Amino acid sequence: MSLLAPVLAEAVPASNKHNLFLIMSDWIRTSFAALQLGVSPDTLHRRRESNGGFLEIGRHYVLGPYRNSPLVWNVQSCRDAFNQHGLRVRKEG
Repeated sequence: MSLLAPVLAEAVPASNKHNLFLIMSDWIRTSFAALQLGVSPDTLHRRRESNGGFLEIGRHYVLGPYRNSPLVWNVQSCRDAFNQHGLRVRKEG
């Protein structure tokens, strides 16, 4: 990811520099996490444990302080969870 930092810094307008920080941190907003994981934002939301999925609050995602705050996701933890779930499904089927 560090190789992308100069490219992203040039591509992000000054008004959105805070989004660049979110891209480079471990915990990132839904749209950026979905992009890095190669899934849709809706897929991430459907896979939350509160929706019957396998992504756990506090481990894979966290809620913001307010009702309308965005969720933030730990991409590496989510990637590991998707991998483990895929392995489990393949063994069962």
